[in-house]
Amino acid sequence: PYNSIIVFTHHSLFLEWNSIGLSDGAMESLSSAAIANRNLVSLDLRNNRISGSASTYICDIVRQSSLQSLDLRWNELDLNCAKGLIAALRSCSTLAHLEVAGNNFDESVSLYIEETIRRNMKENLIGRELIRRAVSPVKTLPEFPLVEAEPEQDRKIPLYLTRYDTEIIEKERVEMRLNDAERQLGEERERNMEIREALLKATEAEKKARFCVKR
Repeated sequence: PYNSIIVFTHHSLFLEWNSIGLSDGAMESLSSAAIANRNLVSLDLRNNRISGSASTYICDIVRQSSLQSLDLRWNELDLNCAKGLIAALRSCSTLAHLEVAGNNFDESVSLYIEETIRRNMKENLIGRELIRRAVSPVKTLPEFPLVEAEPEQDRKIPLYLTRYDTEIIEKERVEMRLNDAERQLGEERERNMEIREALLKATEAEKKARFCVKR
């Protein structure tokens, strides 16, 4: 029954195609269970007819749970629901992936949600790294030595860097290298354009000189 406590024993939960949004009390029970279970890191709610008041519980999950990935594709969330999600994301320190395609708002809103998550992750990584260095200074960042945290389930910023954090940092480094490569490619294109323009000018000058000689 939906009014009972749900206990998850795995890190991921897949509930797609269950019409949860149409069932009285379903989203409320799911929200309470997801928030209470700190081991749950991935929740799939695709195609569940979630809309209107049910989206309030989605915002509670985003704001208070330990999820790192949430899939809300192909539901019935509107612009007001999206605004609630964005507000919840601002106080979320764990969620790194939020899929919202196929809802009742345009792509620009989806892009804004992605940018909000990206900004949150950068800020949280910086905060975690500063706390880690204050607790146990290290020589270089890539080593990522673990520092045991105090047993506080509701800590906003844990005192350790997880494997997921290291993956995010590595992704940032790859993006930086790609940006450098793109910048260098752009500079090379500009140089080639300058050389091409110089050659065109020299060719035109040579044509004019030949024309003058013929006359």
